[in-house]
Amino acid sequence: MVEKILRNSLQSLCHDDVLLKLETGIQNCKGHAQASAQGLRAVMKTMLYGSHFMLVKEAFHIYSLFFKSHKDEEASRDILLHPETGLNVVTVIHPVTLEGRV
Repeated sequence: MVEKILRNSLQSLCHDDVLLKLETGIQNCKGHAQASAQGLRAVMKTMLYGSHFMLVKEAFHIYSLFFKSHKDEEASRDILLHPETGLNVVTVIHPVTLEGRV
């Protein structure tokens, strides 16, 4: 049951290294990969310089602003946790409301 409530990112880099990797992706990539790096950077900066946590829906909203077409919320959660391109975060699903937090 806990694995359905808590999901750890597989990203092993520290926050500064993740930001550097995202900046490199923004500079060197195009299209979807560039938009994904921009969206992830925006989510990470919002968390680092804000309250350090946010609703998964809010993270999805920020992330999806960089895409022209609609993105899938569940798929973007997997992108947040990806070992190579994701953020160093933990997602928590509240067991009563099923509301997610990053």
